[in-house]
Amino acid sequence: MRGRHPIPCGGVFVVALASLSLVMGTWRATEVHAQACSPALSTCPTAPINIGLREAAFFGVGIGALMILDEIVWQAVSDVRGSDGVIALEPFRAMGNGAAFALVSGGTLLAGWATGDEALTRTGERLVATLALAAGVVNVTKFIVGRSRPSDDEGALSFHPGTPGSAFYSGHTTMAFAMATALSNEIDHTAATVILYSAASLAGYSRMHDDQHWFSDVVVGAVMGVASAKFVYGQWTIFGLRAPSFLAGPTGASMAYRLTF
Repeated sequence: MRGRHPIPCGGVFVVALASLSLVMGTWRATEVHAQACSPALSTCPTAPINIGLREAAFFGVGIGALMILDEIVWQAVSDVRGSDGVIALEPFRAMGNGAAFALVSGGTLLAGWATGDEALTRTGERLVATLALAAGVVNVTKFIVGRSRPSDDEGALSFHPGTPGSAFYSGHTTMAFAMATALSNEIDHTAATVILYSAASLAGYSRMHDDQHWFSDVVVGAVMGVASAKFVYGQWTIFGLRAPSFLAGPTGASMAYRLTF
């Protein structure tokens, strides 16, 4: 078993570097638009924020810095782990379950089709697309990276590429933040946004508490969940790839992408 890891004297610097890199990598995502995006639209009325090579580079540096801290954070979480936490976190684990997101998104879409409500149908389409994008990217990444989980007792920097269902990055956290971001866009109310993101954060923490993920797995999962929803809702573009537009017609729903260079 891994022993206790004392915090090195340079730990504060590493934390600062990780935080700065992650913030700079996604800083544009928090800019206040002069005109808010409407949930009724599949794209924003203002120009979307583009995530390009510079943001990706800062994000990559941030991930590397956070991985240095993974063992330290694991030890801190281990010190407070207990049966009470298992019970208290149970409601939030469900938010990170892909089945919960599928139920919400699929149910909304079916309700829209059943009632003939076009706005509800489009909401369901956006939710389903967010789920599909977030789940697809995280599962491919897990297979490629093949990072060992804390419970494997191999350390934070043990990788076995080509291993499905590996630690990097957290699928539960990705689903939780994708759902929080998508529903926040649809509800468009400050209180709902605070509640949704708080619940998503606790879902992410539960993955560390359960010894299933490292801290960096959870942080990246949160960012990727937010990014999936922001992309689908037209608030972000990724390397010039613009948001999908949903065209619900008599024969069903189709998806069209527009790529700009």
